[in-house]
Amino acid sequence: MDPKLTIDPNLSFGPAAPGRYYYQAGDRPLDGLTIKRAIGRGGFGEVYFAVTDAGKQLALKHITRSVEVERRGAAHCMNIKSPNLIGLYDIRTNPEGATFILMEYVPGPTLKELIEQHPNGMPEKDIRSLMGGLVAGVAQLHAAGIVHRDLKPANVFVDSGIVKVGDYGLSKTITEVDLDHSVSVGTCHYMAPEIRSGRYDKPVDTYALGVILYEMIRGRPPFEGQTVAEILMRHQFDQPELDPIEARYHWILKQTLNKNPALRPKDLYEILRALDHPEKARMARKRNSQPGQPLPGIASGSPEIETDSAKIWFSRLIRGEDAVKLHRKDRIDASTRLSAGQGRWSRLSLKPGEILFEAPPWPNDRQRLRGLVRSLIWSLASCWLMAGPIGFLTMVNMSEAPNRIAFVAVVSALLTNAMLVLQHFWEGWSVSLRQKRLAGLAAGSVVGVAASCLAAWLGVEHRLETMNRPLPGAENAFRMALDQHMLSYAMMGGLSLAIPKWWGLVDRERPSRWGMKNLVRWGIWGLIISQISWSSSQPQQHLSMSFVVIAVTGLVAQFASPWDKALADSAQSGKLSRRRAG
Repeated sequence: MDPKLTIDPNLSFGPAAPGRYYYQAGDRPLDGLTIKRAIGRGGFGEVYFAVTDAGKQLALKHITRSVEVERRGAAHCMNIKSPNLIGLYDIRTNPEGATFILMEYVPGPTLKELIEQHPNGMPEKDIRSLMGGLVAGVAQLHAAGIVHRDLKPANVFVDSGIVKVGDYGLSKTITEVDLDHSVSVGTCHYMAPEIRSGRYDKPVDTYALGVILYEMIRGRPPFEGQTVAEILMRHQFDQPELDPIEARYHWILKQTLNKNPALRPKDLYEILRALDHPEKARMARKRNSQPGQPLPGIASGSPEIETDSAKIWFSRLIRGEDAVKLHRKDRIDASTRLSAGQGRWSRLSLKPGEILFEAPPWPNDRQRLRGLVRSLIWSLASCWLMAGPIGFLTMVNMSEAPNRIAFVAVVSALLTNAMLVLQHFWEGWSVSLRQKRLAGLAAGSVVGVAASCLAAWLGVEHRLETMNRPLPGAENAFRMALDQHMLSYAMMGGLSLAIPKWWGLVDRERPSRWGMKNLVRWGIWGLIISQISWSSSQPQQHLSMSFVVIAVTGLVAQFASPWDKALADSAQSGKLSRRRAG
């Protein structure tokens, strides 16, 4: 018999009736071995409790799917010895061509059964004990160069208090078809986000350990849904709910469930150290972080680990107390970067029902800061260049009053820079709409006060030929502005950054760099706010210059703000996928 023979179970044994197995008690599929009863059915075959003629008890795995893949995987794991791994004894093929794996039989319950006995979470002592054996078994596999790739409570057995990991040789290479089958039997609850993109590295097992730990603590996995697609989308985009869980578990759950595989713990025993001494583990991870890399706690959504108290205060003031940091994959590790072809997502090629699982890498904090500085410089230069032409196109005669050109350039630059700075602090955070409006109102009001002082200092209400007098001092200009239109300017600036959703103009993930829809909305709201702000004031030139400032600000904001085509396409594809999955 050819040992590489792959059979079709339906042809060899006939279709099994629903709820029935191919073999029944008393059958002898292999010489010297008798089946006593069926144990369970998985995605790649069926498992039976069998006894040899000498009386040795075995678990017999009958492989019915991806036979060659399973044979190779089991062969690689055949000589791994560990008290926390199910022992593999032999791979045999019977005369009919059916392939079997002879394994250690564990009479104890599975971890899934133990979790089901504690619907509100397992006792803390049991969690630590079970995780100790589970981590030891998986670490032994990793040391041998083996990735389990299908860790779940149903594959973990407990025999007299000893945890044993099973099925570790049966998931070596999962094709797209195999992946779908594995998902259908429940693996989707433990599947790392990067698996869909074809990455099956050790961090996949780390993520699954985090899911299992969460399930042991709460009695259910972190992400649930009505369909497989919904669960997989939640793994990709949602954060686990940690509020009902004791704070001592938060840090290690954030680490193991990090969407970025490069930021998950490299040493699995770090999980156990975090369970025993969570604060020491967190500080050790902080000390061991490489220079130039963000601290794992920060990258995984722990905003409390910041060193500059002034920065913390200012950030909280802008973002609000309820802001939550989103998981982003930083562009800091060359091994995690996508190639140029992979980093460009096409919205037009997204097929119905297709789900996007791997987002392009996100710029790290240093790259974002450099981008902000460049944007601020470009905005200053662009506002000066565009103030005159925009005023001419909108029929505001500025050639006879260059002081008005200076006023428009400076005020539009201040508004644009306020937008860029606010968006820089909001980027990567889930900030409420109310907080955005409050921060915009405050920043816009400050810009409005500065604009009123500048208007009084430059004398924007006067033409060039009447400006033979010297410019007033700063104190006199402030007094003049206070006596004239400071309130209207402050109202104009505050409402401009509080009412319109201007952040769509400067969002890094906006659909395109130039978006007429957002620009038109910004302009319409600017006109409305101008009428409200200057309704009680007579000078028409204020309304005209307000319109020019709004126009220049909207155009320059889109031009100067950072924009990433890969992130934009990925964000739009993700929105389309979520709508189709829902």
